[in-house]
Amino acid sequence: MQHRRIQLLILVFFLFGLQNIQQPPLDKHDWRQTLTLSISENFLEHPNPFYPRTDIGGETEGIMAAEFPAFNYLLAMLFKVFGVHYWLGRLLNWAIACAGLWFYYQLTSKVLNQRAGYFAMLAMMGSIVFEYARKSMPDTFALSASLMGVYLLWQFLERGQFRYLASGLVLFTIGMLSKIPFVMPIVFLILPLLDAEIPAIRKKQLMAGLLPCAGMVGFWYGFWMPYLLEHYKNQLIWPVSILEGWKIVVEAHGNESWLMLSGAPFHFKIPFLFAVMGLGQVLTGNSQALKYMAGTYILLFFAFILKTGIVFPTHDYYIIPALPLLALLVGHFLDKMSWHPAISQAIAILILIAGILASHYKSATSRQNRPYLMELPAIMDQFTAKDARIMVNNGAFNPTMMFWAHRKGWTVNQDVPFKSNWMPDFRRDGLQYILMDRHLNEEGLPYPLIFENEHFRLYSLVDRPME
Repeated sequence: MQHRRIQLLILVFFLFGLQNIQQPPLDKHDWRQTLTLSISENFLEHPNPFYPRTDIGGETEGIMAAEFPAFNYLLAMLFKVFGVHYWLGRLLNWAIACAGLWFYYQLTSKVLNQRAGYFAMLAMMGSIVFEYARKSMPDTFALSASLMGVYLLWQFLERGQFRYLASGLVLFTIGMLSKIPFVMPIVFLILPLLDAEIPAIRKKQLMAGLLPCAGMVGFWYGFWMPYLLEHYKNQLIWPVSILEGWKIVVEAHGNESWLMLSGAPFHFKIPFLFAVMGLGQVLTGNSQALKYMAGTYILLFFAFILKTGIVFPTHDYYIIPALPLLALLVGHFLDKMSWHPAISQAIAILILIAGILASHYKSATSRQNRPYLMELPAIMDQFTAKDARIMVNNGAFNPTMMFWAHRKGWTVNQDVPFKSNWMPDFRRDGLQYILMDRHLNEEGLPYPLIFENEHFRLYSLVDRPME
């Protein structure tokens, strides 16, 4: 009966989250969403998942050294069946994230107990995870796949059925390949691995199964990504050394990093305080396995944030890999408190409601970034060919303007279109048009103007002699 209530709660949560699911990818982190969508759309023409393509590769084919595009490929399959509708990215991510909630509840119930697992699930539902689960981004998809896989692997250790081992390994590998920080939930398996009642042969079988998974992740991030970067020169991830990360994250941006760690996970600091107190309860408790699990998870997450460098203190969704542990610690704290059980229930529900309201408020008040970009498809189709190579003044590496133009080429900083001595090289590489967003730069260019309105200027370099 308890499981039925949990499933009903998740269903209601899923239906509630369908509000405004069709909005265009012009909200927060529009650059990451349009990058994800453009890779998915390019798979329709070039379906090889080993060569993810973007629209901003300049003179190259746009092939990018990025994480394994599992989410993008699934989305491309939906595009092929239902047509290219960008809201499908939001719906796919949201559906998988809500399904992941059920697995998270069952997983944390095994780590602690059903009551604590229920509280942990409510904390997860009220966290920043479900702000980003409604965006076309791979982070919460990777989190959900990883949590599903870890739960199924735990099931294998308890039951010995190989269907759990096979499905768990597949899902966990997809999670790791999609975003490598989501290796962290595997730490939960410390508890059954230290359980003497579980046969040693199953533990050995699990370890043997994880070896090829680690090999695939090592191949992609250790060999294939460097190969793509060397040959195609387009990069998505810029990790730093641990020492350099310490200087950036701790020494130079310590205050920002602490604010990100304490304020971003649950929108408010009080649930994070509960998580800290839950950690204190773990460290002073009798379970050595829980201590090893929490300590290992924290060390892995700390190493991760150091490797990200300046990205962690400036991007709130980089806290998402910590949420499985933080929400579990909130659940542990609420479960262990000696007050009346109804108080813990009320607090957990308040965390959920506060998180939903905060996320809903952000969504409702977040302005659409440059909604006039949606005019670009009609403009570009009228004045340029589908295969035209263009330059846009959107800023280096920001794919949003190119995404809406539905063309390929260069996205550059504001000064580049004015460097006339650079243009012959760009033209030799295939540049035909320059599209300027007038809201970013109002100054005109010395090239034939073929279109102008209050938002854009489009210049042609097609008929100019090569210098």
